[in-house]
Amino acid sequence: MDSQSNYTSMEDFYKSLEMTIYLSSFDDTNADRTVQLINKTNQFNTTARRYDMHQLNNFKNNGFNIIVIGYEDKYSTFENIGVIILKSLRDSSNILVIDLYVLSCRLLGRGIENIIPKIISQHFISGEITSIQGEIIKTERNTPARNVYAESGFKKKEKSIWEYRQEKKYIPPTWAKIKNSINDYR
Repeated sequence: MDSQSNYTSMEDFYKSLEMTIYLSSFDDTNADRTVQLINKTNQFNTTARRYDMHQLNNFKNNGFNIIVIGYEDKYSTFENIGVIILKSLRDSSNILVIDLYVLSCRLLGRGIENIIPKIISQHFISGEITSIQGEIIKTERNTPARNVYAESGFKKKEKSIWEYRQEKKYIPPTWAKIKNSINDYR
């Protein structure tokens, strides 16, 4: 595998990996892996919430957006490596809340963790949805996830709540291909 020290910039290193990020909706083909990621990921886990298959299916049936994040590069084959769960804010139908964001820690440091919230926000913010909020609940083990929203362009709203409002169109990085097949439940 190429060493990052062989490149003059992180972006050049990322490009060399030939990454593809897949965003897809929770379904029967990725359900088992989704449950596994949610219940076994500790380091990059924004809220430490745990859900089983029954709860996820109930969420899906009640309008939550469960997004499964897949990844491949020139050194590895496709694998689902993360999950984001979005729901409507209880008091507002035009704000979505990231209930949970988990990502396999073996992929941290490739820039993926910070572009996913931006891409998700870009996808969902429209005339009806005005902002996306994310929460960080600190645990003993989730230090790697604690700054994800700050580093993804979210602004601090409250003690542990961060908010993203689309001020201009987000342009995804050129160093990764994004394949988006998210179904909107909203």
